[in-house]
Amino acid sequence: WHAADVEVRKAALLTFGYESTELGPEAWCVKVPFQKLPPRLLAERRVTLQGGLAQVSESEAFCLLANGYRVHLERTLIAAQSANIDAHIPLRDAVAVMRGRIERLLTTWSVELDDRAENGGGGVGLRPHNFQEYQKSFPPCMRHLVQTQRAGCHLKHKGRMQLRPFLREAGFSFGDSLRWWSREMRRDAAVTDEAVQLEYTYE
Repeated sequence: WHAADVEVRKAALLTFGYESTELGPEAWCVKVPFQKLPPRLLAERRVTLQGGLAQVSESEAFCLLANGYRVHLERTLIAAQSANIDAHIPLRDAVAVMRGRIERLLTTWSVELDDRAENGGGGVGLRPHNFQEYQKSFPPCMRHLVQTQRAGCHLKHKGRMQLRPFLREAGFSFGDSLRWWSREMRRDAAVTDEAVQLEYTYE
């Protein structure tokens, strides 16, 4: 980004719908609707807000580009997941070959995690089927996070960042974790399946 000249930067931003605004002979910024602003820029107070628009300086514009690419990639992956690959024979064959390899890798990884949890080498054997029983023995702080999540008031980012590693160390596999969080996040009626995929799965 820093090595690219100004025109290349502006063109890259324009591909994601971010149009630059000239502030002077050598100064420019990008004005973005407040609701489309990457949360990081707002949280770190790196933008100026005025009339519902966030003014992002040239030096911070890379965050917009990175966010635009991330959203585009996530939407493309979701579309690819539901696409009909049967019409594309080479792609179908490649997917069939890769699926077998990936499933073997995931099975091996999952078995290693399960063994570690069951034998007490890194967990207590926590699983979705025994979650209700085991959560009574959680430390008070973790029990409070679970209760808050289950009340339909889904946890903020920092709360999720505390609960996730705890559940993992208690024995949840990667698959268990994805399924549990997907189900729990949807207790909040405002959270859709797409929101779970776009905003929470990759944290």
